[in-house]
Amino acid sequence: MRIPPLGRAQRGPLLAVSPADQAAGGEQAEAHRQDDAPVADRAEGAAREPVKSPSRSPEEILRAIAGYATELDRLVDGKPDEVLTQPAQDGGWGMVEIVSHLRDWEEVGHERLWMMLDQHHPRLTAYDDSLWAIERNYREQVPRQVLARFRELRAALVERVEVMDEADWDRGAVHPGRGEITIHWLLDRMVDHDAAHLEQARDVLG
Repeated sequence: MRIPPLGRAQRGPLLAVSPADQAAGGEQAEAHRQDDAPVADRAEGAAREPVKSPSRSPEEILRAIAGYATELDRLVDGKPDEVLTQPAQDGGWGMVEIVSHLRDWEEVGHERLWMMLDQHHPRLTAYDDSLWAIERNYREQVPRQVLARFRELRAALVERVEVMDEADWDRGAVHPGRGEITIHWLLDRMVDHDAAHLEQARDVLG
């Protein structure tokens, strides 16, 4: 079952990269971005960043994406809302921004996976998340509501992946920043993104 993305009114005004992240330059800000970053950063006519072969098997990917929401739940369990909404010690993203970012990219992941399964070799839409934190007002989101939405989205995605056959993993699309990709690559990239933000969340919450 496809869960429709939140409307703008439901999300509230879109959370942004903090001043500390902006001051830190590429490294910290880049950690918050997903796989469309090369679209905005690449000079006109420059070569696309090469697509690497997936580093995990389908079984490993399914296991990782299925268990991720539980990992986030463990991190926030017992933490008061004021802890989840406070910025990191360096002024960067707190937990509420991290889970809001994950939720919004999960919606993009839904869109892309469903397109690749339902259409023949689609051209995917590019997204620039550099202002999402500000535009969507991440810092004013309710952390546990955001996490519940992420959990709902991830459960639906896992349900779809569980019934994919071997050929589905090789279904392709044209990615706006990477060129030719497969579902296997897309989901492997999702695991990388999950892991980076889980580590970030652990650092923030101590």
